[in-house]
Amino acid sequence: MVIKRIKSFIKIFFETLNVAFSMFSAIPMHHVDWNEKNMKYMMCAFPFVGLVIGFLWFLWGFVVENSFLSSTSLIPAAVYTIIPVIVTGGIHLDGFCDTCDALASHQSKDKMLEILKDSHCGSFAIIDCVLYFILYLAFATELKELPLSLCFIFVLERALSAIAVALFPCAKNSGLLYVFSSSGVRKSVAAFNIALSFLLWLLLIIFCKKEAFAIIIACLLSFLGYYVLSKKYFGGITGDLAGAFLQLCELCCIIAVVVVNYIL
Repeated sequence: MVIKRIKSFIKIFFETLNVAFSMFSAIPMHHVDWNEKNMKYMMCAFPFVGLVIGFLWFLWGFVVENSFLSSTSLIPAAVYTIIPVIVTGGIHLDGFCDTCDALASHQSKDKMLEILKDSHCGSFAIIDCVLYFILYLAFATELKELPLSLCFIFVLERALSAIAVALFPCAKNSGLLYVFSSSGVRKSVAAFNIALSFLLWLLLIIFCKKEAFAIIIACLLSFLGYYVLSKKYFGGITGDLAGAFLQLCELCCIIAVVVVNYIL
């Protein structure tokens, strides 16, 4: 009986990972049928997508430090910039662009929610996306050493995003994000990701003392800004706003690390 339960748990665990990676990454996954059991705790598996990005960042940093690329800055920075986009397939970047269009419209809450659902990309989205990548690339060129501290942020920001899904109000009573936020496991999802966040902050403080507090402050300010902006302009969070949060939190953390390294 115990062995059967363990096997069942392992099966659901890997199916949940499969669902999370299928939805939030472009990594090819073996097909599994999505059901209530393997989707219930998907937001607990979401940070593992960030673990893959962080590992690839670390691996690329190791290659750069031990090759001729260490004498350059633009090529390593360009690869750092595109790794998250390649792994995620740009799903969060799409949310960022939709959010930029909605905010630039200066319309009512209902109208901005309609713009978020629009599949077309407006001029403000393109402009802001270009500016975003210019900033990302510019600050990535200033990462002179293996960015160990920044490898944590891809997991941390997704843990914070999962906490928001569990605790923040939703802007509308429909959509996939609403389904997750209204499920009966909100407290469990929030508790798991809060514990994971504290663990990551502890690891940052232990291994990256100088940059740890800069990353923690950048994450918390991004998280607070996410809550205030979503509540003020949209009445709550949506999937697109969650994507925008991930993109901006990532950029803020990179900027914070570069600034701290220059100051100290």
